[in-house]
Amino acid sequence: MFEAFAECWPWDLADEAVDPVLDRLKGEIGLTGLVVPVLVPALSQVRCRPGAGPRVFLTGGGAMFRAESRFFAGTRLRPVAADGLRRGDPLARAAQACARHGLRLRPAIHACCDPAAAGRFPAAVVRDVFGEPVPGRLCPINPDVREYLRGLIENLMDLCPRAEIEVRQAAFPPDRFGAGTPAAGVPLAPLCRQLWSLCFCESCQHLAGRDGVDVAGAARAVTTALERLFEGTWAVEPAAKAWIAEHPPLGALLQWRTAQITGLHESLARTVGGRLIARYSGPSRWTGFDPRSIGRTAVVCLEVPQASAAAVEQAIEQTRPESDGGRGSEVSFIEAMAGCQEPSALVASVARAAELGARAATLGNVGLLPSTRLDWLRQAIRYATRQR
Repeated sequence: MFEAFAECWPWDLADEAVDPVLDRLKGEIGLTGLVVPVLVPALSQVRCRPGAGPRVFLTGGGAMFRAESRFFAGTRLRPVAADGLRRGDPLARAAQACARHGLRLRPAIHACCDPAAAGRFPAAVVRDVFGEPVPGRLCPINPDVREYLRGLIENLMDLCPRAEIEVRQAAFPPDRFGAGTPAAGVPLAPLCRQLWSLCFCESCQHLAGRDGVDVAGAARAVTTALERLFEGTWAVEPAAKAWIAEHPPLGALLQWRTAQITGLHESLARTVGGRLIARYSGPSRWTGFDPRSIGRTAVVCLEVPQASAAAVEQAIEQTRPESDGGRGSEVSFIEAMAGCQEPSALVASVARAAELGARAATLGNVGLLPSTRLDWLRQAIRYATRQR
């Protein structure tokens, strides 16, 4: 059975004005449930929903649920409460809203994109080849971070015993600068940014070296490349695959990282008892997130960047198992909805996802969508359901 979810951030469930929207999502539109992020990154959000206020919501990130220390006894890290938690319990409020409207609740965590915890525990952050921290990013190799993530999931399972748990960004950052570009006197081409994002923290160096990786050789290759960039002598951007092939120690380090990220998801899937939804984290070469490997133990949720059948096919192809035994896939149209101009494009895209065997789709963000777009969701859900 094809299922349809919408994303709803905790602050959009904080006032009664959202109730009519949730009533419509469940009754008229046919939504299955809500994906509610409860460990959130720093962000600013323009809210289109009628009656929403403030219109621009700002948060420094953090945990939006009641964390219990017993789940974090094995790690030095602790969840840092977001500002909104001081005005109540956002996860409890989300559970109550879903119960009122007959919607399933799926808590989500932005696992390693946790600026609140990264600021509090600097020893656990991603560090580049120069030893400098990548702001807001926890290293997924660090043993304390791995135990912290396990504790987060156990805490959420205790609060929401029957819920699936969605884990986002349990991987390395693909680009240390994100969507922004700092002031620089040289062009920061994609390969340069990606090399500069690679983690050489103490945990990565120790554990990769223990497993036979020439970490010093990999670091030398990255340092040399970036120094050439700073000197202005790296004028032509080489193809990433070919450049990595010329530097075997770096290729070995990247393969090791991918195996570690797969192992992390396997561990988290065991913790949650098979109810893990793993959100795609970006290109596997740089993030370590390999959808096919992770799809053996978790349901992989893939981001569709635009509303088109071709984009859906390309996304789902990433999780096609080489043999039977995969957990299946889901798709998210949150990014695609922002640039979608016609309901027919969304309807056709969601229907194609259902035809290709996607078990579910996250169709939009309740707080971001104009009310006129809700009817698009209804059309997409009804048509996709008929395809299955």
